[in-house]
Amino acid sequence: MIPKIIHYCWFGGNPLPEETKRYIESWKKYCPDYEIKEWNEKNFDVNSNTYVREAYENKKWAFITDYVRLYALYNEGGLYMDTDVELIKSPDSFLSCTAFSGFEDETHIPTALMGSENHGEWVGYLLSYYDDRHFVKPDGTFDNTTNVITITNMTKEKYNIELNNTYQNIEGILTMYPKDYFCPKSYETGNIALTDNTVSIHHFNGSWFGSLENLYLKKQKYYYSKYGGTLGRQKYKKWYRRNRLRLLLMKVGFVGFLKKLVSKSKNYAIKFSMNIISSVMPKIVKTNNTLFFETEGDFCDNGRALFEYMIEHGYNKKYRFVWKVQNINRFKKMNMENVVFISPTNFYESIRLRYYVARARYFFFTHPWWLKKWKKDQTVVTLSHGIPLKGAGKDLSGFLNFHCISSEWSKQLYSKAMGAKDEQMLVIGRPRLDLMYKTIDIKKKLSKYISEDTYQKIILCMPTFRQAKYWTDGEFLNIYSINTISNEDELQELNEFLKNKKMLMIVKVHHLQTLDFMKRVLLSNILYLTDDNLLDINLQLYEMIGYADAMLSDYSSVSFDFLQMNKPIGFFINDIDVYKRGFIMDNVYDYMPGQKIKTNAELFDFLDTVYKDIDDYKDERNALLYKMDDFRDNNNCKRIVEHFNL
Repeated sequence: MIPKIIHYCWFGGNPLPEETKRYIESWKKYCPDYEIKEWNEKNFDVNSNTYVREAYENKKWAFITDYVRLYALYNEGGLYMDTDVELIKSPDSFLSCTAFSGFEDETHIPTALMGSENHGEWVGYLLSYYDDRHFVKPDGTFDNTTNVITITNMTKEKYNIELNNTYQNIEGILTMYPKDYFCPKSYETGNIALTDNTVSIHHFNGSWFGSLENLYLKKQKYYYSKYGGTLGRQKYKKWYRRNRLRLLLMKVGFVGFLKKLVSKSKNYAIKFSMNIISSVMPKIVKTNNTLFFETEGDFCDNGRALFEYMIEHGYNKKYRFVWKVQNINRFKKMNMENVVFISPTNFYESIRLRYYVARARYFFFTHPWWLKKWKKDQTVVTLSHGIPLKGAGKDLSGFLNFHCISSEWSKQLYSKAMGAKDEQMLVIGRPRLDLMYKTIDIKKKLSKYISEDTYQKIILCMPTFRQAKYWTDGEFLNIYSINTISNEDELQELNEFLKNKKMLMIVKVHHLQTLDFMKRVLLSNILYLTDDNLLDINLQLYEMIGYADAMLSDYSSVSFDFLQMNKPIGFFINDIDVYKRGFIMDNVYDYMPGQKIKTNAELFDFLDTVYKDIDDYKDERNALLYKMDDFRDNNNCKRIVEHFNL
C-alpha cells in the first residue's frame, strides 16, 4: 500500500502564495487523515546531491524539486503534489497501486501528481537519472531539461509504455491513467475538461517560476488559446525568435550577456584549437619509449597488473608510463619514477593528453574505444576484460591491433562477442590472473573492514551489473547485489546463517552498476566493497579473488578466471530467461560448472556444501578450465612483455 502522506516542495524561503494555500486546503479537505509534509532547506540537505546543490546555488527551485520529489517518494512513499495541484476527489482508490501516474497530454507523463510505495522500482529508476549528474554544464549554462521529458523518455524506454493517453498497468511496478484523471486542464489553452474520473486539476501556475519563465508561460497560453495547438506553437516560436535578444538580456542581465558572448567565443576558439592540435600533434611529435595505459574503472584490472609487474622489474628506467584516469585526485600523491597520471579536465591537460598519445609506442587498454586513429609505428593492445559469456554488442576489431586471450579454444567466443579477427588474437594470457597466485596478507589489508581471526571461510559474491549509468542489461533490480535476496529480512537471515557457520561473504559491487537502487547494510558477516574501497586499501580485486574459498556469480566472466583456483562456484540464474544482453553460446549452462541458484534455499544449500567441504563439480570445472586457459600459471605478464620485446 502507498502510505497516506502528501509530499510537496517549497525551497527558497519565500512565503506561500495565497493561491497555493487554497490548493493545499483542498488536499486537507479530501485527505483529512493524510500527513502533509513540506520539503525545504530545513529538512533536506541540498548538498547531498550535485545536481540539487548546483540548482540551489543558482536559485532554480523547480529543478531542485525534480530531484526531491523522487527522493521523498523513494525513501518514504506516499503521494507527491505540485503546489498548483487542486484536489476535487479523494485519491484513496490509488493507494493500492505499487506506483501510479498519468498522462499530461496525449504523449507526456506528468510529475505534478504521482504516487509510490517506498523503495518502489519505478521511482528508484527515475532517481538514478541524477546519479553524478550536473545541473550546471561545463560551459556554465544550465541543464534545463524538464523532468516531464526525462520521466516520459525513461519510462517509455525501460517499461515499453505506449505514449497514447490510455490506461496501462505494469504488474507490481506502475499503473498509468489517462489525462482526465489528474491533468484535465490543457497546458496550451488553459481549457478544463472534467470527467467522472477526475481526481485533481493541475493548474500550471508556475508559482516557482521567475518573471521570465512566467512570461514564456503567459505567451504560450495566449498563442495556443487564440490559434490552437499547431498554429499557436508556430506563432509562439516566431515571437520567441523575434524577442530572443531581449529575453536573453532579461535572463542574465547586460553583464551576464557580455560574459556569455565571451564564453561562447572562447568555447569556439578552444574547440577549433583542439581540432588543429589533434591533427598536427601526431605529425610533429615522434613516437618514443612511452607506454600508455587506461582501464575501465581507473587504475585496476589487467592494465594495473601488467603495469605493476613492469614497475617491479624496473621497466620504468627504460620507459615512461602514462596513465589516463578519470579521478586525477586519487593519484596526485603517487610518486614513481617516469610515471605520469593525466586526466583531460581542462585545456592544458587535454593538450598534454594529445602529446602523450602522439608519443606512445604501445597502448595497453582494457576498453580502448575512444582511440580511433594511431600511427603506423604505434600498437594498440587490448588486454581484455575477460572471456565473454554475455554478448558485447558490437564489432570492436577496428579499435585495436592485438587482443590478448588465454586459449586457442576461446578464440571463437571472442570472435563472436567482439568481432575480433583471428590475426588480432594473441593466445598469451591476461595479466590479472597472475595476481591470484600472489602471496599477500589479505587479512591485514582488509583489517579496516573485518576482524582478522573471526571467519573460517570466505565467500566472494561478484554478480555482473544490470543497470549502468547510460544503459541497462536487464530489468532485474539486484538491490543487495546478492541476486536472490530481495528484502532486509532475507539479508538478515543470510547474515545469521553465515554467522553460525563462521563464514564471511564479501560482496564486490560491479564497477558499472549504478548504486541508486542498492542498499548496503552494515552487517557482521556480509561485507560490501566497491572499487573505491579497494583503492583506499591498495588491494587489487584479483589478489582478493585468489584468497576466497568459494565464489558466487551469475553471467560474469570472473567465474572463468576463478576456475584456476579449483574451488566451488555457485551460479545465480534467477533472471537468466529475461537477461537483456543475452549469451553468445547456445547452451549457457554448459559454461556454468557449479550449483545453479534461483532461490534463497538453494543459496543456503550451496553455502552449506562449502562449509562442509563438499565439492561435486570439480571434474566439470577442470574440463572447462582446459578449454578456457592454455596456461594456468602466473607468467601472463612475463609472456606479454617478452612477446612485444619490451
